Amino acid sequence: MCIGVPVQVISPGQWFAKCRDRHGELIDVDIRLVAPPLAGAWLLTFGGAARREMDEAEAVEVLAALDSLEQAMLTQSDPLTGFADLLSRSPELPEHLKNDYLTPKSCLSTGG
Repeated sequence: MCIGVPVQVISPGQWFAKCRDRHGELIDVDIRLVAPPLAGAWLLTFGGAARREMDEAEAVEVLAALDSLEQAMLTQSDPLTGFADLLSRSPELPEHLKNDYLTPKSCLSTGG
C-alpha cells in the first residue's frame, strides 16, 4: 500500500521545493509533477515527489490519521481516534467513479 504524506512548502524552486515534513524537518520535494506551488501551500507527497496540492483542512486530517497509525504501531492506543472524519459519515466514491457505480444498469437483452 502507498501512503501519501502531506508537507508544507517553505521555499519553492524550479524543480524542487524546500518543505517542512510532519516531524518539522526540512526536506527537498520534487515538484515536477504538479503546478508550481506557492510558499505555504500543502502538497501530498509519495517517494519524495509531490503528487498533488491539497488544502490545509485535508492536510490536517491526513496528518492526524498518520499520527494515529504511528501511535497504534507503537502502543495499544485506539487507532480510530485519528479517523473521526471517516467515522461520522458513509464512505463516498470519487467523482469520476460515481456514474459508473451509482447509475442503475439494465441487464435485459435487447436481442430477438
